[in-house]
Amino acid sequence: MARPNPERKTKWPYYWDRRIETMPRKELQELQDKKIRYIVRWAWENSQFHRKLWEEKAPGVTPDDIKGYADLIKLPTYVKNDIRAIEAENPPFGTIMSLSDSYLYKLCASTGTTGRPTYNVWTPTEEEYGRDIMDRCWWTMMMRPGDIYYCSWRMDYHYAWGVRFYKASIRMGMKVVPIGSCPIGTSPQIMKDFINEVRPTVIGGTPSGMYSVALMLRDWGIDPPFEIVHTAGEPLPRDARKRLQDIFNTDYVMDFFGFSEETTLNCCECDQMIGDHWWHDASAFEIIDPDTEERLAAGERGIFVFTSLVNHTFPMIRFNVEDTTYYIEDLCPCGRTHYLFPVGIPGRQEWLVKVKDKYFLPWDVENVVRKYISDLKEYQIVKDTPLEHPYIHIRLEPQPDKVPKNPDDWVKEWEAKLSQELGAPVKIDYTPPGGIPAPIWKKTYVIHKWKEKKA
Repeated sequence: MARPNPERKTKWPYYWDRRIETMPRKELQELQDKKIRYIVRWAWENSQFHRKLWEEKAPGVTPDDIKGYADLIKLPTYVKNDIRAIEAENPPFGTIMSLSDSYLYKLCASTGTTGRPTYNVWTPTEEEYGRDIMDRCWWTMMMRPGDIYYCSWRMDYHYAWGVRFYKASIRMGMKVVPIGSCPIGTSPQIMKDFINEVRPTVIGGTPSGMYSVALMLRDWGIDPPFEIVHTAGEPLPRDARKRLQDIFNTDYVMDFFGFSEETTLNCCECDQMIGDHWWHDASAFEIIDPDTEERLAAGERGIFVFTSLVNHTFPMIRFNVEDTTYYIEDLCPCGRTHYLFPVGIPGRQEWLVKVKDKYFLPWDVENVVRKYISDLKEYQIVKDTPLEHPYIHIRLEPQPDKVPKNPDDWVKEWEAKLSQELGAPVKIDYTPPGGIPAPIWKKTYVIHKWKEKKA
């Protein structure tokens, strides 16, 4: 496998901000607590939505009661649909915004993955701070000045991330190709010539999108020039990472995470690639039980709740992201003291499939499916009910040149094998090549059949 240029480690400092990245955890917690006290009081005094929410669901609790991270649990959580509701009642920005629109610098919208997109707005100060955190992520993922960054994130006018990645990368000293995601499907010849002749060193996109790019390069007979592939927007299971490492011929396939409502990225992997570092100086996270909303300890998987220490225009305090994950307190060999998410943010709570006493995410299924079925092209999980399932229901699509002679026998063979490996019954729907649509932007991991029946 190709090794990225060793000068990435020897020519440049290893850290973007050594003081913050390696700060002793006691000091890091004190810094976070100070920022929490400030942002909670700011929201109480300036955000009508937050004050009303707290007075209704946490009567008697005031900013004086929130001394830091330990006290955040006293405040209620809220979800994306709550934001949609207040924006519908008070268009366009609802009552969460805490500054007049005369301060605004950028207006965007979320991706719409889970429903109607919500609005995102920022001031110049928030945008500049956000770029610095993005550059910290880029540096942590071994990107360096002089890299040619093939930025294949969406660049449309409503979507925040592509343009922000572009500007942050220029700020760091990289040369940026603002390709966007559309040319992958609409201008393949331009893409082919550009990659072959300019030889960019870094590319970023969703894991499924990056795999599509790699297949196109292979079909064109082009040796991938990329030393670094960074991904987000979808889970990056172990076997999916290995697949990208093999097809791009590079070690550095790294994950990062952010969501549209936040000013910046929240976490990213380092060159150790053993988990995403969560930046404690920029935001606070909690992992809570989905039923009781009690905090869970390190190593316990639950719902991810987020508090921004950056957003003032749209304060985000105990926002339930509705994703599921867990964290560990182990120190990373890289020297960074910020906690690790060993599996990143692997999936949404509504993707969970319960079979008897076990829970499965697409991540869990994919790690097994791709390990054993070498002729697999795509898969999807089917949820027939939001309640407990009698089995894991999977759609499997083989590679076009690996179509089984007898699909029924193929299904029976893999139902038995996967049931054994996953420790739960498996039902497979055979899907002929082309039956699972290729993703335009984000891959559809779960089909909610029960929602279709309800509609």
